[in-house]
Amino acid sequence: MLFVLLACSARLGAQAANPGALLQIMQPRAGAKLAQTFVSVEYRITNPAIPVAGSPNFLVQLDTQSPVSTATTSQTFYGLTPGAHT
Repeated sequence: MLFVLLACSARLGAQAANPGALLQIMQPRAGAKLAQTFVSVEYRITNPAIPVAGSPNFLVQLDTQSPVSTATTSQTFYGLTPGAHT
């Protein structure tokens, strides 16, 4: 069985334009141990009092992989190896 320790952190790339916006990773929880070689990351903007014009773009990155630019609030990464990931 494969276990992956995942450490999560979040930044909203558009903070310069919207300094009060915060991003929260919903899944997986920080420190989660996964028994598969993929992870689906779900996130959301947590400050609804601050309007975000249009659909925000998120940059989502796992370890040293190239960042993925997306307007969705989830991203799946495949091919994980055992160990800690950020």
